[in-house]
Amino acid sequence: MSGKALVDRVRQFLYEECLVPGGAHLVVGISGGPDSVALAHMLRQMDFSLTAAHVNHCIRGADSDADEVFVRELCREWNLPLFYHRLSVVPASEEEARVARLGFLRDVRDEVGAEAVALGHHRDDQAETVLMNLVRGAGPAGLRGILPRRGVFAHPLLSTSREEILSYCRACGVSYRTDRSNETMQYQRNRVRLELIPYLKKHFNPAVDQALAQTAEIVRREEQFAARETGRAFRSLARLQGFSPDRCPTIEFPHRAFATLPRALQRRLIRLAHQLIAASRDELSFNAVEDLLELIHGASAGKRLELPGGVVLHKGYGQFIMGDEEAVLGRWEGLVPAVLPVPGRLILRRGKMIGCRLMTSLQTEAFKCSLKGGRMPSLVSHAFIDYNKVDLPLRVRSWRSGDRMRPLGLGGQKKLQDLFVDEKIPRLTRDHIPLIVSNDKVVWVAGLRIDNDYRVDGETQRILHVWIDHSDLAEIPVESDVGHVLFVEGDENEMDPDFP
Repeated sequence: MSGKALVDRVRQFLYEECLVPGGAHLVVGISGGPDSVALAHMLRQMDFSLTAAHVNHCIRGADSDADEVFVRELCREWNLPLFYHRLSVVPASEEEARVARLGFLRDVRDEVGAEAVALGHHRDDQAETVLMNLVRGAGPAGLRGILPRRGVFAHPLLSTSREEILSYCRACGVSYRTDRSNETMQYQRNRVRLELIPYLKKHFNPAVDQALAQTAEIVRREEQFAARETGRAFRSLARLQGFSPDRCPTIEFPHRAFATLPRALQRRLIRLAHQLIAASRDELSFNAVEDLLELIHGASAGKRLELPGGVVLHKGYGQFIMGDEEAVLGRWEGLVPAVLPVPGRLILRRGKMIGCRLMTSLQTEAFKCSLKGGRMPSLVSHAFIDYNKVDLPLRVRSWRSGDRMRPLGLGGQKKLQDLFVDEKIPRLTRDHIPLIVSNDKVVWVAGLRIDNDYRVDGETQRILHVWIDHSDLAEIPVESDVGHVLFVEGDENEMDPDFP
């Protein structure tokens, strides 16, 4: 292939796969080796503005210094602006060197406002990466290898072989430096390149490097499709709490809908949720995901599993919750007791509001009709209580061990713990359900049952309408741990003008 044909192919790859628009500003990382030098030479022939960047890792002593001198002279000859950086501490490993190099390249890109950082990884690097990931047991995300574009980093030479690059340098008279450390067996990648791939070529497939690169391309395309499907399922099922662009403290999934999904999609959803929650970006292992799915589908409600990255999973009756431990425990912590103003509203933390007002029997019937007509929000639960049967002040608190009530419609006395079990309320959520109490006797378990002793009957004259709103109240400022008390005025009292 001629030099011009190769340049045209790389340009097309930049446009279509790396998603770099024509005329963009690029930072090109130049180590001094043939790959990065050839890339810079090609980019100079395209419609991009360029800034060069070089990192001296100081690992190879005088050779590293000579690489730096070579790059500086090359950029001067080619009239390329150059940012270079010399590490003050010699990296202890390849990974440390890589992290330092990429961090510097990001900083240069940010400083000059470039579209992307172009790196010289090629098709042979891709084959080595796929093979290394396969050997260690990677899934599809590992088998897709090096991506054409990942964040700010672009890899325009992924469809170009090492031999094509060397031929280009010879044909165009491009000089470069040779890194002698690439010949040592100290590093795993070198052993793969110098021993494993030649062995596979000799005994199994002469074009194994092309086959591995092709595998990466196939997996990458299918991963893109699977990622879109995962995103659709996540948007449909996941309920996020406290989401921010950086992370999300808790994510809840409905168990029944989750269980109907293919196993592969379940794994992906779990991994996606973990990535959003975890303090670190370490991926879950296959075994960790399988243990988690076993708990979700097989364990009884109330079970818990700790995951890497400070993430925990709690299994409920109809849902399971993943989150960082502090956020999950904070979400389900008990309510601090508070007085419920009558009439008035009490806004609790984490998006719940309890309100109450006095009504006549006629007003109550009209209001119930409006509920049946679907005019009221579905996230609001209501209770109607005989006002003359309660003793003020009413208080709001969480349930306590030993709490009992006589649930309306069930007959007899019942422990709240048994009521929660019958209603399939997860252990984690029980402490978060507000109770309305009068003289410490349960009047209403919000959203579930009122006590029979406080029911409205034929002799009731004043009715206390109590409701709890589960909808998002984030726009209302909450200034205390308990909540902010707002006394009802104006239109809240239009239905009960005869009562104070």
